[in-house]
Amino acid sequence: GEMLLAGSGSSLFRPIFFSGSRLYLDSVSDPVYGRLRKETATVQVRGVADVWNELGVRSLDLLHMNCEGCEFEVVSDLAAAGLIHKVRVLLVSLHLVLDDQEAQMCDQDTGTCMLDAAMAGIGRYCSSFRRILSKTHRRVWGFPFNAEQWHLRSRHERYR
Repeated sequence: GEMLLAGSGSSLFRPIFFSGSRLYLDSVSDPVYGRLRKETATVQVRGVADVWNELGVRSLDLLHMNCEGCEFEVVSDLAAAGLIHKVRVLLVSLHLVLDDQEAQMCDQDTGTCMLDAAMAGIGRYCSSFRRILSKTHRRVWGFPFNAEQWHLRSRHERYR
């Protein structure tokens, strides 16, 4: 598919930010006024399980992710494929993001978002990311929507 490029990074999600007085969508995500919107690239997006299997990965000692919102899908897909328990340590930069449908809850002219929009992103973190990882891993440090480190639980801890 086509991916919009934003400086040195890119994202399929819309990052949400906080200021002293409002929640708002970053202008990079704005299809009209966003930065560097003239530059696009066609990319092949593949599932993490497909790449894992194609490379013949047996296990990972460290999975470091800073993928601007896709960390939620990567963890979910690894768990669904039965691979999450093969990752010993996850070091994850987390991002409060909205998908295109959720972003419709924000004012399309100003980018200002109401609390409901932020709750969609927070819900993804709580009901997806933390719920899935806590079955097989334990969080050893971190701050939500910043960075977290998770270590694989012992086999005994996982099957209690």
